[in-house]
Order: sequence, then C-alpha cells, then structure tokens
Amino acid sequence: MKKIVCVLFALLMILSLGACKVEQAGTSSTGGETASAVSVNPDDYTDNLTGLAECLQAAGYISGDPLEMEASFIGAQSGRKYAFMYNDSAVTVEIYEYAADQVDSAEVLKSVDETGKFTVLSTEVEATHAGRYLMIYSDASDKQENTARRDAVLELFRNFAQ
Repeated sequence: MKKIVCVLFALLMILSLGACKVEQAGTSSTGGETASAVSVNPDDYTDNLTGLAECLQAAGYISGDPLEMEASFIGAQSGRKYAFMYNDSAVTVEIYEYAADQVDSAEVLKSVDETGKFTVLSTEVEATHAGRYLMIYSDASDKQENTARRDAVLELFRNFAQ
C-alpha cells in the first residue's frame, strides 16, 4: 500500500512539473507583473526547510501557499511545492530537505550531483542540490528575463545551503 501511495505522489509531481497553466487555490496569478527581487541575507534565516522557504519568499522568488509534498519517495524528510505565475509563465518551485545523515547516501542527490537530474517513474527531472536541500525549478518560459530569474533563485538557494 505504501508503495502505491509513493508511486501516486511521484506521478502527481511529474504531472505538475509538466503543467502549462497553474490555477490552484492560494497561487498567485499576477499575469504580466514581474515583482522585483529583494536582497536578503540567507544567514538571517533558520537552517531548515521553513527557513529556506522564508528566505525565498522574502526575496520575492516564491509566492502563494505551499503544498506539502511526499518526500520519502526521493529519500528526503520533507518537501514543499509552490506554484505561481511569473512574467506570464507558470512556475513551480519544489524544495526538499534531507536529514544530515541522509545526504551522503541518497541516490537522488548522487544522481543530481553527477548529471543535474534524477529519474522518477522513467522520467528525468532536472534539479539542483546544495547542502541538505534539493530544488526543482520549473518555468514554462525560456524568455531571457525568466532564465535570469531562475539563475538568481538558484544562486540564493545555493548561498542558503552554505
């Protein structure tokens, strides 16, 4: 039964990453608005998943109410997903936290470190690993502004995990 639930959660994650339009309760649909990022100091936030989320929110990089994610199927202890619109594009940001003793043994993290991807149900998912954290950032647009935004989010993510 647990395996079936884990597979269903994994499938839900894959389907949500491929969604072209995001319309969920609690998500922001700002359309053409492009909020400016605010400079934050990652050291001002607690070193856990909640602190990471607060840091990203304070910087203006994620918004809306998070969806708690089933994290055990990728070896993590907890995870959250944010879905919102940025520059008329659907963006999803998933962040996962691993226990300190899981980091060296988690197959997902090893794969991400080697290839920048991991496989779930025969589907490759791009991700970034830093410290005890994993981030999956998905943006339906390849506009230069959106790409620059993704790079800035990933830079803050990496700085947080140092």
